[in-house]
Amino acid sequence: MNFLTTQSVQQDASWTWPFQVEKYDCTLTLSDIEQVQLEQVFRQQLQIRGKTKRVLQRLYQPIADVCIYLHTPQPVASRVVRTMLFEMLHREKTFWAWSVEEWRESICPNPQAFAKRYGLSLRRHDEARLMLAALAYLLCPHICIEPLLLIAPTLLTNRIFGREAITTAVGRIRTVLQGWGYRQHSEAHLVTCVSYLLLKNRNPLLDHLTVEVLQAAAEECPLTVRRYFFQVSRALKALGIISKTLPGFLSTTFRDKDTSLSQEWFSWCERWRKQTTLQRPENVYYPLLMIGRWLKAQHPDVTNPAQWTYDLATEFIAAVNQVKIGEWANPSLRIRR
Repeated sequence: MNFLTTQSVQQDASWTWPFQVEKYDCTLTLSDIEQVQLEQVFRQQLQIRGKTKRVLQRLYQPIADVCIYLHTPQPVASRVVRTMLFEMLHREKTFWAWSVEEWRESICPNPQAFAKRYGLSLRRHDEARLMLAALAYLLCPHICIEPLLLIAPTLLTNRIFGREAITTAVGRIRTVLQGWGYRQHSEAHLVTCVSYLLLKNRNPLLDHLTVEVLQAAAEECPLTVRRYFFQVSRALKALGIISKTLPGFLSTTFRDKDTSLSQEWFSWCERWRKQTTLQRPENVYYPLLMIGRWLKAQHPDVTNPAQWTYDLATEFIAAVNQVKIGEWANPSLRIRR
């Protein structure tokens, strides 16, 4: 096998990347014989075994290795292998050459789209879909992982780093916060927040987090759990892991301008933010900005609240029902390859 033995994650242990990617043949293009064999596999519905497996060995092996490393059930592993081979045939290049956009296309924005794309029965959390995100994460460290972290970050962390790692990390953070009197409205939010940070740092050990990682996460994360970064940074400083905390939420996330929506709409949003008496204005402020981005794309002539009509509101509600994660987020926060 071309991967390192799974290592248990201990608080005081070091951790190394489990796959030595350079040991694989990472040639970006398909050979003629690989192309022909892939066409036969899907035209004749061949199984990946015998001669077929030997011809496709360099494409098959790294995927199989990840499935073994993550203890993937055989039916799921087979589905993952065929899905990846299908996409390589479709794109006429190996997965080493895929851009982050192509990975996102394969993973799909939601389980429904994934099931439809590959003709699968719908599952709320399809293991094959999660495995595609894990493959990109483990085998392609050269691509930007930020968009991939939106695929069930807690499930992805449990699968890649192990449930014990995330339980230990969250437990240390929770103990500090509870000692200060913090009460989490949702334990799941804190777990997702810590999972996101560990994935972003590509390391399951809490002690390896840095201020720089937290600052980058605060700038780039489109998930609502970003509001917990300040709390987590305080706990990390108390644990002696980082030397300083992040600035408070409001000072880091409200911006002087946002060119992704009309300036007039942005001015209205800013006026509301500065005058509101709400304790958490971000809960309303950011949705207002998202509405402005939708207006700029669909109705650029509508630039202030007085122009809203019943028909426009109805159209907007229909659009909300179809929106994808991050679709109306600030484009300056979307990290690209």
